[in-house]
Amino acid sequence: MIIGICHVPHPSSQPYACEMHVISADPVVVPAAKSPVTPPLAAPGRAWTVAGVHAAGLYLTAPADVTAPTDVTVPSGQRTLVIPVIGLGAYDLPTAIRAHVPADVLTTGVRTGDRVAAEPDRLLLPAAQLHIRRMWRPQRISGVPGLGIGRWHPDEHSAGHRGRALDPGAVRAVLQPGIADAEASAEDIVATALSCSRGAASGCGRGDEALAERVAALIGRGPGLTPSGDDVLSGIALALRWQSAWCALAQLRAALTPQLATTTAISASLLEAALDGWCTTAVTRALGAAQAGDLPAFAAHLGAIGHTSGYDLGAGVVATCRALSQPSSHSAGGTPDPTEGEDCAVSR
Repeated sequence: MIIGICHVPHPSSQPYACEMHVISADPVVVPAAKSPVTPPLAAPGRAWTVAGVHAAGLYLTAPADVTAPTDVTVPSGQRTLVIPVIGLGAYDLPTAIRAHVPADVLTTGVRTGDRVAAEPDRLLLPAAQLHIRRMWRPQRISGVPGLGIGRWHPDEHSAGHRGRALDPGAVRAVLQPGIADAEASAEDIVATALSCSRGAASGCGRGDEALAERVAALIGRGPGLTPSGDDVLSGIALALRWQSAWCALAQLRAALTPQLATTTAISASLLEAALDGWCTTAVTRALGAAQAGDLPAFAAHLGAIGHTSGYDLGAGVVATCRALSQPSSHSAGGTPDPTEGEDCAVSR
C-alpha cells in the first residue's frame, strides 16, 4: 500500500502548498485503549493535526469549534482538544490513547503538521491503524477518605511535621525549578484562593479579580509545550483536591478556566484534567510519599515527571499543603466536587 501524507505548512508561510510524504508500507493493526477523559475522535468536520512528535509518541490536536483554525505552537486563543497517542514506556497522561507497542510503530512516517484521519474507534496513522477496543483508567486524586490516596488529616500530622516533610529547599537540592519564584507564586495563589473561599462562605467580597490576576501572572510562564507556571498551577489544583479543600478549588477553577486559552493547547488540556483530579502515576506516588513523610521518595517521583516539571508541580503541592496547615484555612473544606469518585468520567 502506498500512503500519502499531506504536510500542511504553517499559515505564515507562502505559498500554501501541500508537500506529500510517501511511505511504502502496509499499516499494522494495533489494539489500543482510550481513557474516560480522552476527547471523542470523530465529530462532524473535525480534523486532527499532529502537534508534535516525541520519543514516546505524538500529540494530536483539533479545535473544539471545528470552524476555527488551530496553531498549537502559540497560545491557543480558544479551546483546543488534545490527544496524546503513546506507546510503551510513556507517561500515562490522563487523556491519552495508549498502545502496547514501541513508540516508533506509532511515529513512523509522522511529522508535525500532518493531518490524521480518525473514526469513532479507529485512528489511521501511516504505519499503524489503531483500533480502540477497550478503556484504561488514569490515576485520579480523591479527597474522600478510602478513595485514591486519601487526604492528609490534620489530627494525624502536626503542622510542624508537614513543613519538614515537604521542605521545598530540600526538594530544590534534588530537582531544578523551571522558574525562580515558583514557590512564592504558588503560595500567593493558594493564600488568595483560601481568602476568596472564606469570603464566599461569609457573604463578603470574594476577591475574584485578585485571584485571576495572580493566575494570569503565572499561567503560560516558561518555555515549552507545558510551561513551568502551568506545572505549578497543576500542583496546586491536585493538592487542593487531595486535601479536600473544595471551596478553594472552586475558586481556583473559576479563575483558571477562562484563562486556559492563554497557554499552549497541550498544557491547557493537562491543566483542565488536573482541576478534575486526573494525573499520572508518578504524581500519585509522589503524594503518597509526601503523606508518609518520605521526602527522598517524594523528590524521586517528582523527578520522574521531568527535571523542571516535577519540581514546579511539587512547588504547587508544597505551597498548598503549607497554606492548608494554617489554622485560618480550616473553613476551606466545603462541598465535595460532584464528579468525585473512581467511576466518574469527566464529560467533554
